[in-house]
Amino acid sequence: RRGPLDEDPFGPLGIRVGSFILKPSIEIVGGYDSNVTRTPERQGSWLTTVLPELQFKSDWTRHELSGTLRGAYTWYEQLPSFNKPLIDARVNGRVDITSQTRADLEGRYQLLADSPGDPNTPGDTARPPIYQIFGGTAGLTQRFNRLEVTGKGSVDRLQYFNATLDTGGTLDLSDRNYNQYGVAGRVGYELHPGVKPFVEGGFDRRLYDDAAYTIPNRNSDG
Repeated sequence: RRGPLDEDPFGPLGIRVGSFILKPSIEIVGGYDSNVTRTPERQGSWLTTVLPELQFKSDWTRHELSGTLRGAYTWYEQLPSFNKPLIDARVNGRVDITSQTRADLEGRYQLLADSPGDPNTPGDTARPPIYQIFGGTAGLTQRFNRLEVTGKGSVDRLQYFNATLDTGGTLDLSDRNYNQYGVAGRVGYELHPGVKPFVEGGFDRRLYDDAAYTIPNRNSDG
């Protein structure tokens, strides 16, 4: 009798810790960027990037908890003021309420830096501004034989840290902070195992914190 097919037969086996399987890794990249500042003056530099990562997944008979934690830091040898961090973390949970009903949850966090040369970045900043995005999604899925219906809602927050100026002072960038709220619905039909066409629609609203920043109005609906 054949066992179940392995979805990734050449992938890492991972490290078992209790009822979880962990897959850690680290990557180191080196190279040269001929225009770090992304400006017509073209300032180049050698760079080194270190990228650690941890994937984890539960091995439970019911429910599931999984996630990916990624980080990175880039060092520029000739232009250290452009060194930048990156964090990308996601945790997903599935709760099997019944054999036909499940709840899906996701929490996420990102730490990012503005791209050099971004026209939204003030020209007197000493280095690209740092910002973070965090939020979550909750959804409920119900199966009716081959028909599957899903509804979900999400909340996300974008928040800038103060920027460092060439003069050594700081610049408040809180006028760029906003919250985003969304809802979505999805209907799919399983024609064949592994083949499930679907239709999905959603609505979201982006609201900036600073009322003065909404003149002209930059709030939006999608």
